[in-house]
Amino acid sequence: MPAKLDKKKLIHPDLESVLFTEAQIKARVKGLGKELKACYGDSEFTIISLINGAILFTADLMREIDNPVRLDCIRISSYGEKTISQGTPQIMHSMTLDISKRHVLLIDDILDTGKTLSLVDGLIKKLKPASLKVCVLLDKQGRREVPYEADFIGFKIPDKFVVGYIGTHGMAHKLDFIVRVAKKIQNPAIHFLFIGEGAEKKKVVALASELGVSNVTFMDSVSKNLIADYLSVTDVSLVPLRKTELFTTVIPSKIFENAAMEKPILLGVDGEARSIVEHYKAGIYFEPENEADFLEKLNRLYTDKAFYQACQEGGRHLADDFDRKKLALDMLNYLESLV
Repeated sequence: MPAKLDKKKLIHPDLESVLFTEAQIKARVKGLGKELKACYGDSEFTIISLINGAILFTADLMREIDNPVRLDCIRISSYGEKTISQGTPQIMHSMTLDISKRHVLLIDDILDTGKTLSLVDGLIKKLKPASLKVCVLLDKQGRREVPYEADFIGFKIPDKFVVGYIGTHGMAHKLDFIVRVAKKIQNPAIHFLFIGEGAEKKKVVALASELGVSNVTFMDSVSKNLIADYLSVTDVSLVPLRKTELFTTVIPSKIFENAAMEKPILLGVDGEARSIVEHYKAGIYFEPENEADFLEKLNRLYTDKAFYQACQEGGRHLADDFDRKKLALDMLNYLESLV
Protein backbone atom coordinates (compact mmCIF):
# COMPACT_ATOMS: atom_id res chain seq x y z
CA MET A 1 0.00 0.00 0.00
CA PRO A 2 1.39 3.46 -0.87
CA ALA A 3 3.00 5.25 2.04
CA LYS A 4 1.21 8.56 2.68
CA LEU A 5 3.25 11.74 2.63
CA ASP A 6 2.97 14.63 5.03
CA LYS A 7 1.28 17.32 2.92
CA LYS A 8 3.62 19.95 4.43
CA LYS A 9 6.68 18.01 3.28
CA LEU A 10 5.66 17.31 -0.29
CA ILE A 11 8.53 17.66 -2.76
CA HIS A 12 6.07 18.70 -5.44
CA PRO A 13 2.50 19.97 -4.92
CA ASP A 14 1.11 17.41 -7.38
CA LEU A 15 2.30 14.44 -5.29
CA GLU A 16 -0.31 12.71 -3.15
CA SER A 17 1.60 9.57 -2.11
CA VAL A 18 4.72 7.55 -2.76
CA LEU A 19 4.79 3.89 -3.67
CA PHE A 20 8.22 3.21 -2.17
CA THR A 21 10.20 5.15 0.43
CA GLU A 22 13.83 6.11 0.00
CA ALA A 23 14.79 3.45 2.55
CA GLN A 24 12.84 0.77 0.68
CA ILE A 25 14.52 1.69 -2.61
CA LYS A 26 17.99 1.62 -1.08
CA ALA A 27 17.32 -1.76 0.49
CA ARG A 28 16.00 -3.20 -2.75
CA VAL A 29 18.96 -1.89 -4.77
CA LYS A 30 21.27 -3.57 -2.27
CA GLY A 31 19.25 -6.77 -2.74
CA LEU A 32 19.62 -6.53 -6.52
CA GLY A 33 23.37 -6.23 -6.04
CA LYS A 34 23.36 -9.55 -4.17
CA GLU A 35 21.25 -11.18 -6.91
CA LEU A 36 23.72 -10.02 -9.55
CA LYS A 37 26.60 -11.38 -7.45
CA ALA A 38 24.86 -14.74 -7.31
CA CYS A 39 24.40 -14.67 -11.09
CA TYR A 40 27.87 -13.49 -12.19
CA GLY A 41 30.02 -14.61 -9.28
CA ASP A 42 33.35 -12.80 -9.50
CA SER A 43 33.28 -12.59 -13.30
CA GLU A 44 33.58 -9.39 -15.28
CA PHE A 45 30.49 -8.18 -17.15
CA THR A 46 29.47 -5.19 -19.23
CA ILE A 47 26.72 -2.84 -18.12
CA ILE A 48 24.67 -1.10 -20.81
CA SER A 49 22.58 1.71 -19.30
CA LEU A 50 19.68 3.34 -21.12
CA ILE A 51 19.98 7.08 -20.72
CA ASN A 52 18.84 9.45 -19.51
CA GLY A 53 16.25 7.56 -17.45
CA ALA A 54 18.46 4.85 -15.95
CA ILE A 55 21.50 6.99 -15.03
CA LEU A 56 20.78 7.34 -11.30
CA PHE A 57 19.58 3.76 -10.88
CA THR A 58 22.69 2.48 -12.68
CA ALA A 59 24.98 4.57 -10.47
CA ASP A 60 23.27 3.35 -7.29
CA LEU A 61 23.37 -0.26 -8.43
CA MET A 62 27.05 -0.11 -9.38
CA ARG A 63 27.86 0.92 -5.81
CA GLU A 64 26.50 -2.46 -4.70
CA ILE A 65 28.66 -4.43 -7.17
CA ASP A 66 32.30 -5.34 -6.51
CA ASN A 67 32.79 -7.19 -9.80
CA PRO A 68 35.03 -5.75 -12.50
CA VAL A 69 32.61 -4.06 -14.90
CA ARG A 70 32.71 -2.11 -18.14
CA LEU A 71 30.10 0.62 -18.64
CA ASP A 72 28.48 1.88 -21.82
CA CYS A 73 25.27 3.76 -22.60
CA ILE A 74 22.57 3.89 -25.23
CA ARG A 75 20.39 6.97 -25.68
CA ILE A 76 16.80 6.24 -26.69
CA SER A 77 14.08 8.67 -27.75
CA SER A 78 10.39 8.15 -28.48
CA TYR A 79 10.08 11.68 -29.83
CA GLY A 80 12.78 12.05 -32.49
CA GLU A 81 12.84 15.67 -33.66
CA LYS A 82 9.19 16.21 -32.79
CA THR A 83 7.50 17.16 -29.55
CA ILE A 84 5.06 14.27 -29.61
CA SER A 85 5.70 10.56 -29.37
CA GLN A 86 5.90 8.74 -32.66
CA GLY A 87 5.17 5.41 -31.01
CA THR A 88 8.36 3.61 -32.05
CA PRO A 89 11.51 4.23 -29.95
CA GLN A 90 14.53 5.55 -31.87
CA ILE A 91 18.19 4.98 -31.01
CA MET A 92 19.81 8.41 -30.83
CA HIS A 93 23.25 7.27 -29.65
CA SER A 94 24.50 3.69 -29.59
CA MET A 95 27.18 2.01 -27.48
CA THR A 96 30.87 2.01 -28.37
CA LEU A 97 32.25 -1.02 -26.52
CA ASP A 98 32.84 -4.39 -28.17
CA ILE A 99 30.52 -6.85 -26.40
CA SER A 100 31.11 -9.91 -28.55
CA LYS A 101 31.45 -13.02 -26.36
CA ARG A 102 31.04 -10.94 -23.21
CA HIS A 103 28.40 -11.09 -20.51
CA VAL A 104 26.08 -8.09 -20.76
CA LEU A 105 23.67 -6.58 -18.23
CA LEU A 106 21.15 -4.16 -19.75
CA ILE A 107 19.76 -1.65 -17.23
CA ASP A 108 16.68 0.58 -17.48
CA ASP A 109 14.65 2.46 -14.89
CA ILE A 110 11.22 1.14 -15.92
CA LEU A 111 9.77 -1.64 -18.04
CA ASP A 112 6.29 -0.67 -19.20
CA THR A 113 5.25 -1.14 -22.84
CA GLY A 114 8.31 -3.27 -23.53
CA LYS A 115 8.97 -1.50 -26.84
CA THR A 116 12.23 0.16 -25.85
CA LEU A 117 13.84 -2.84 -24.15
CA SER A 118 12.69 -5.16 -26.91
CA LEU A 119 14.35 -2.91 -29.49
CA VAL A 120 17.64 -2.65 -27.58
CA ASP A 121 17.58 -6.37 -26.72
CA GLY A 122 17.48 -7.19 -30.43
CA LEU A 123 20.30 -4.75 -31.18
CA ILE A 124 22.57 -6.21 -28.51
CA LYS A 125 21.92 -9.83 -29.49
CA LYS A 126 23.03 -9.08 -33.06
CA LEU A 127 26.47 -8.30 -31.58
CA LYS A 128 26.69 -11.86 -30.22
CA PRO A 129 27.33 -11.39 -26.48
CA ALA A 130 28.09 -14.46 -24.36
CA SER A 131 24.89 -13.72 -22.42
CA LEU A 132 22.36 -10.95 -21.97
CA LYS A 133 20.44 -10.22 -18.77
CA VAL A 134 18.06 -7.32 -18.12
CA CYS A 135 17.62 -5.39 -14.86
CA VAL A 136 14.94 -2.75 -14.19
CA LEU A 137 14.06 -0.80 -11.10
CA LEU A 138 10.32 -0.76 -11.86
CA ASP A 139 8.11 -3.20 -13.75
CA LYS A 140 4.68 -1.99 -14.82
CA GLN A 141 3.19 -5.11 -16.36
CA GLY A 142 -0.22 -3.61 -17.01
CA ARG A 143 1.28 -1.32 -19.68
CA ARG A 144 2.90 -4.08 -21.71
CA GLU A 145 2.28 -3.82 -25.48
CA VAL A 146 4.91 -6.32 -26.61
CA PRO A 147 5.87 -9.51 -24.75
CA TYR A 148 9.00 -8.82 -22.72
CA GLU A 149 10.23 -9.71 -19.24
CA ALA A 150 13.25 -8.62 -17.19
CA ASP A 151 15.59 -10.99 -15.34
CA PHE A 152 16.10 -8.74 -12.31
CA ILE A 153 13.28 -6.52 -11.02
CA GLY A 154 13.39 -3.97 -8.23
CA PHE A 155 9.67 -3.45 -7.73
CA LYS A 156 6.50 -4.46 -9.52
CA ILE A 157 4.17 -1.48 -9.43
CA PRO A 158 0.39 -1.30 -9.74
CA ASP A 159 -1.03 0.13 -12.92
CA LYS A 160 -3.75 2.72 -13.42
CA PHE A 161 -5.88 3.16 -16.52
CA VAL A 162 -5.69 6.94 -16.82
CA VAL A 163 -8.39 8.88 -18.64
CA GLY A 164 -6.82 12.24 -19.38
CA TYR A 165 -8.31 15.64 -20.11
CA ILE A 166 -5.84 18.45 -20.80
CA GLY A 167 -7.36 21.79 -21.71
CA THR A 168 -9.81 24.49 -20.77
CA HIS A 169 -12.21 23.78 -17.90
CA GLY A 170 -15.00 25.90 -19.33
CA MET A 171 -18.77 25.97 -19.57
CA ALA A 172 -18.71 24.20 -22.94
CA HIS A 173 -16.82 21.13 -21.71
CA LYS A 174 -19.35 19.75 -19.21
CA LEU A 175 -16.68 18.38 -16.89
CA ASP A 176 -19.18 18.28 -14.02
CA PHE A 177 -20.88 15.44 -15.91
CA ILE A 178 -17.58 13.54 -16.06
CA VAL A 179 -17.01 14.01 -12.32
CA ARG A 180 -20.49 12.72 -11.49
CA VAL A 181 -19.95 9.65 -13.66
CA ALA A 182 -16.49 9.07 -12.19
CA LYS A 183 -18.08 8.86 -8.76
CA LYS A 184 -20.09 5.83 -9.91
CA ILE A 185 -17.11 3.89 -11.29
CA GLN A 186 -16.19 1.10 -8.90
CA ASN A 187 -13.10 -0.15 -10.73
CA PRO A 188 -10.09 1.09 -8.67
CA ALA A 189 -7.80 0.83 -11.71
CA ILE A 190 -9.61 3.61 -13.59
CA HIS A 191 -8.48 7.13 -12.76
CA PHE A 192 -9.26 10.52 -14.29
CA LEU A 193 -6.64 13.24 -14.73
CA PHE A 194 -7.77 16.83 -15.39
CA ILE A 195 -5.08 19.39 -16.26
CA GLY A 196 -5.88 23.01 -17.01
CA GLU A 197 -7.74 26.12 -15.92
CA GLY A 198 -11.01 27.80 -16.86
CA ALA A 199 -14.17 29.50 -15.72
CA GLU A 200 -15.66 26.28 -14.33
CA LYS A 201 -12.50 24.87 -12.71
CA LYS A 202 -13.34 25.88 -9.13
CA LYS A 203 -16.91 24.59 -9.46
CA VAL A 204 -15.79 21.24 -10.86
CA VAL A 205 -13.14 20.80 -8.15
CA ALA A 206 -15.69 21.75 -5.48
CA LEU A 207 -18.17 19.24 -6.89
CA ALA A 208 -15.58 16.46 -6.76
CA SER A 209 -14.85 17.34 -3.14
CA GLU A 210 -18.55 17.50 -2.25
CA LEU A 211 -19.21 14.09 -3.81
CA GLY A 212 -16.12 12.57 -2.22
CA VAL A 213 -14.72 11.50 -5.58
CA SER A 214 -11.39 9.72 -5.06
CA ASN A 215 -10.58 8.65 -8.63
CA VAL A 216 -10.08 12.14 -10.08
CA THR A 217 -6.91 14.23 -9.89
CA PHE A 218 -6.89 17.94 -10.75
CA MET A 219 -3.74 19.78 -11.78
CA ASP A 220 -3.03 23.35 -12.81
CA SER A 221 -2.03 24.19 -16.36
CA VAL A 222 1.42 23.03 -17.45
CA SER A 223 3.78 24.67 -19.94
CA LYS A 224 3.46 23.70 -23.58
CA ASN A 225 6.79 21.87 -23.64
CA LEU A 226 5.53 19.52 -20.88
CA ILE A 227 2.23 18.58 -22.54
CA ALA A 228 3.69 15.56 -24.31
CA ASP A 229 5.10 14.25 -21.02
CA TYR A 230 1.70 14.40 -19.34
CA LEU A 231 -0.09 12.93 -22.35
CA SER A 232 2.34 10.04 -22.30
CA VAL A 233 1.09 8.84 -18.89
CA THR A 234 -2.54 8.72 -19.99
CA ASP A 235 -4.21 5.72 -21.58
CA VAL A 236 -7.25 7.42 -23.09
CA SER A 237 -7.88 10.97 -24.25
CA LEU A 238 -11.20 12.41 -23.10
CA VAL A 239 -12.73 14.98 -25.48
CA PRO A 240 -16.17 16.08 -24.17
CA LEU A 241 -18.51 18.95 -25.00
CA ARG A 242 -22.05 19.86 -23.98
CA LYS A 243 -24.90 18.26 -25.87
CA THR A 244 -25.95 20.95 -28.31
CA GLU A 245 -26.43 21.22 -32.07
CA LEU A 246 -23.97 24.10 -32.10
CA PHE A 247 -21.01 21.81 -31.40
CA THR A 248 -21.69 19.39 -34.26
CA THR A 249 -19.50 21.61 -36.48
CA VAL A 250 -16.69 21.85 -33.92
CA ILE A 251 -13.47 19.84 -34.35
CA PRO A 252 -11.43 19.99 -31.11
CA SER A 253 -7.67 20.19 -31.70
CA LYS A 254 -7.17 17.67 -28.88
CA ILE A 255 -8.17 14.96 -31.34
CA PHE A 256 -5.05 15.47 -33.45
CA GLU A 257 -2.60 15.90 -30.57
CA ASN A 258 -3.74 12.75 -28.83
CA ALA A 259 -4.01 10.72 -32.02
CA ALA A 260 -0.36 11.52 -32.70
CA MET A 261 0.45 10.20 -29.23
CA GLU A 262 -1.48 7.01 -30.03
CA LYS A 263 -4.01 7.71 -27.31
CA PRO A 264 -7.47 6.26 -28.12
CA ILE A 265 -10.04 9.05 -28.07
CA LEU A 266 -13.15 8.87 -25.90
CA LEU A 267 -15.17 11.42 -27.82
CA GLY A 268 -18.26 13.19 -26.54
CA VAL A 269 -18.73 15.42 -29.59
CA ASP A 270 -21.13 14.57 -32.40
CA GLY A 271 -20.96 15.75 -36.00
CA GLU A 272 -17.73 16.43 -37.89
CA ALA A 273 -15.42 15.45 -35.03
CA ARG A 274 -17.20 12.13 -34.67
CA SER A 275 -16.95 11.49 -38.42
CA ILE A 276 -13.17 11.98 -38.37
CA VAL A 277 -12.55 9.76 -35.34
CA GLU A 278 -14.84 7.00 -36.58
CA HIS A 279 -13.45 7.15 -40.13
CA TYR A 280 -9.93 6.49 -38.87
CA LYS A 281 -11.10 4.18 -36.07
CA ALA A 282 -9.00 6.30 -33.70
CA GLY A 283 -11.39 6.09 -30.78
CA ILE A 284 -14.99 5.66 -29.76
CA TYR A 285 -17.93 8.07 -29.55
CA PHE A 286 -20.28 8.41 -26.59
CA GLU A 287 -23.43 10.47 -26.65
CA PRO A 288 -22.73 13.75 -24.80
CA GLU A 289 -24.12 13.77 -21.24
CA ASN A 290 -25.35 10.17 -21.55
CA GLU A 291 -24.06 8.41 -18.45
CA ALA A 292 -24.85 4.84 -19.50
CA ASP A 293 -23.27 5.31 -22.93
CA PHE A 294 -20.16 6.90 -21.44
CA LEU A 295 -19.65 4.03 -19.01
CA GLU A 296 -20.20 1.44 -21.73
CA LYS A 297 -17.69 3.01 -24.12
CA LEU A 298 -15.09 3.57 -21.41
CA ASN A 299 -15.44 -0.04 -20.30
CA ARG A 300 -14.84 -1.24 -23.86
CA LEU A 301 -11.60 0.72 -24.08
CA TYR A 302 -10.55 -0.73 -20.73
CA THR A 303 -11.46 -4.37 -21.36
CA ASP A 304 -11.07 -4.90 -25.11
CA LYS A 305 -7.31 -4.89 -25.73
CA ALA A 306 -7.62 -5.65 -29.44
CA PHE A 307 -10.01 -2.73 -29.91
CA TYR A 308 -7.72 -0.47 -27.87
CA GLN A 309 -4.72 -1.33 -30.03
CA ALA A 310 -6.77 -0.82 -33.19
CA CYS A 311 -7.61 2.68 -31.94
CA GLN A 312 -3.91 3.35 -31.41
CA GLU A 313 -3.18 2.34 -34.98
CA GLY A 314 -6.07 4.44 -36.23
CA GLY A 315 -4.65 7.40 -34.35
CA ARG A 316 -1.34 7.02 -36.16
CA HIS A 317 -3.10 7.12 -39.53
CA LEU A 318 -5.21 10.10 -38.50
CA ALA A 319 -2.13 12.01 -37.33
CA ASP A 320 -0.25 11.23 -40.54
CA ASP A 321 -3.08 12.46 -42.76
CA PHE A 322 -3.58 15.64 -40.74
CA ASP A 323 0.11 16.47 -40.33
CA ARG A 324 0.35 20.27 -40.57
CA LYS A 325 3.43 20.26 -42.79
CA LYS A 326 1.78 17.79 -45.15
CA LEU A 327 -1.44 19.81 -45.29
CA ALA A 328 0.49 23.04 -45.86
CA LEU A 329 2.42 21.43 -48.72
CA ASP A 330 -0.82 20.16 -50.26
CA MET A 331 -2.27 23.67 -50.07
CA LEU A 332 0.87 25.18 -51.60
CA ASN A 333 0.80 22.68 -54.46
CA TYR A 334 -2.86 23.46 -55.06
CA LEU A 335 -2.27 27.22 -55.12
CA GLU A 336 0.65 26.80 -57.49
CA SER A 337 -1.53 24.74 -59.80
CA LEU A 338 -3.90 27.71 -60.09
CA VAL A 339 -1.19 30.10 -61.24
